[in-house]
Amino acid sequence: ITQLVRDRQTQYEFSKENIDKINRKCHDLKHQLKALEYLSDQERMKQIRETQHAIDFYDAVVHTGNEALDVLLTEKSVYCMNRAIRLSCTVTSSRLQVIELVDLYTLLGNAIDNAIESVDRLDENEKKVISLNVSDLGQMLHIQIENYYAGTLELADGLPVTTKEDRDNHGYGVKSIRSIISKYGGDMQISLEGQVFSLQILIPG
Repeated sequence: ITQLVRDRQTQYEFSKENIDKINRKCHDLKHQLKALEYLSDQERMKQIRETQHAIDFYDAVVHTGNEALDVLLTEKSVYCMNRAIRLSCTVTSSRLQVIELVDLYTLLGNAIDNAIESVDRLDENEKKVISLNVSDLGQMLHIQIENYYAGTLELADGLPVTTKEDRDNHGYGVKSIRSIISKYGGDMQISLEGQVFSLQILIPG
């Protein structure tokens, strides 16, 4: 789990650098658009396609005011967009600072990765939806992630039992989530109802 957190920190730094590049690229678009009138038809069409590609990525950039959350949600939004998964995010909390940046990135990164892996197995495209809600609940930071799942899931000690054959080397993502929540004196609850997996997290603010 410690190594997983270290890997997430490296991934966070790498993803932040890539998103900075996307922002710089989109900032230059106004100059590139001006140049279109001087290009040949073939060159103009090529530039338009490249510009549209950059705009698609820019549309996925998320601005919540929290650096770790912006990096994570942008990275996951781009990934989901490429896999026809809809990632719906609502962030209204004013208590995100109660968690260190890398811990927040690691916690939500593992949770969203698990949700992506789950909906990716679904045949129905309309169910390939992940809902993330980050809000305040009294004096607590409240995080809720929901997604559909296929087949059956088991819970053991409050955690889902991995469906992968090599059980000894999997399931660390959820254990890492629980470890981070415990570090901040929080609590987590997982529920399964109507083929919907729901993870709720409460952390004192």
